[in-house]
Amino acid sequence: MPNISSSIRFLHASTEDYNIDVKIDDKLLQTNLSFGTITNYQKISPGEHSIKVYRTDDKSNPVYEDTLVLLPASMVTVSLVTVNNALSVFMLRDGAETTNPALGNLRFINLSPKSPLFNLLYEDRKPIFENVEFLETTNYTPLQPQKYNFIMTYSASGKNTETSIRDIDINKFLSYTIYVIGEVNGPKKLGYIFTTGEIDK
Repeated sequence: MPNISSSIRFLHASTEDYNIDVKIDDKLLQTNLSFGTITNYQKISPGEHSIKVYRTDDKSNPVYEDTLVLLPASMVTVSLVTVNNALSVFMLRDGAETTNPALGNLRFINLSPKSPLFNLLYEDRKPIFENVEFLETTNYTPLQPQKYNFIMTYSASGKNTETSIRDIDINKFLSYTIYVIGEVNGPKKLGYIFTTGEIDK
């Protein structure tokens, strides 16, 4: 019998000022998840599941609840984000449908609320992804397996800003994601998370 189990992980990218607990089908799956933390994948059955998110320091009522639908044999990242000054959930399926197993694949996701548009460039300033807005997810782009240095750029208040993203190892037959998190002007410092090991389909 083929393995149809799904895999799920959680990323705390919300700029709300508290740690969170996550319950799936009223079972505690993650506890005390802090900003900027991404969990390992956990196996879960496909189909519909209830999700409830609580403040770690106040479990009287969930700050978010909804239903997730997971496809068989899928890998998903559930990002906890801030939308309209409230915690929300943004779910994405991981892993590219590759046609060339000799290449790796990279995508770029903006989870920074109220942010300007972001760009990701190669070190020689050739663009990879341009004008990526909040909650926009790029397609995967194939890359040769090697170590890369990238440049992330944005413009705010008439000022152009650049951030180096260095020593990014891309391996063949795997997919990777760069998540932009935090705030351009706010207490949660702007940064990024690079995730590895998403198995290509």
